[in-house]
Amino acid sequence: MNIDLLLDAALHYYSEEFTPLLKHLNKCSNQLKLSTPDQHLPLLIFKPKDIYLWIKDEGVSDFPFLFTDPEEIMFILYQHLSTGDEVFVSREFPLHLTREQIEENINKCLLEDDREGFNYWVKLLKNSG
Repeated sequence: MNIDLLLDAALHYYSEEFTPLLKHLNKCSNQLKLSTPDQHLPLLIFKPKDIYLWIKDEGVSDFPFLFTDPEEIMFILYQHLSTGDEVFVSREFPLHLTREQIEENINKCLLEDDREGFNYWVKLLKNSG
């Protein structure tokens, strides 16, 4: 999946209160990675009406914290990303992508021999039509 396409779609999907956060994520998109089954932290989760951030601070607690306020998320991510660390993005997206964007991702998966991604995008294409 292309993180840049996801962020572009999210910019059109979410309300204006998320715009500064999404623009910041777009600037740092090279540090965003899709999560894996073992679910790395910090993890951004895109939900239908909200964006969540799960993050763990070893110096504060052994348990992760959940943030839901866009301004808090942006503040925390600004500090985290400024160190050069990665942030993971959940693979489950509620965003509605155009047929053209889905087809671009299918072609990219074919070029990169990404079978898992290919299956995901073909399934999404079948469900969108």
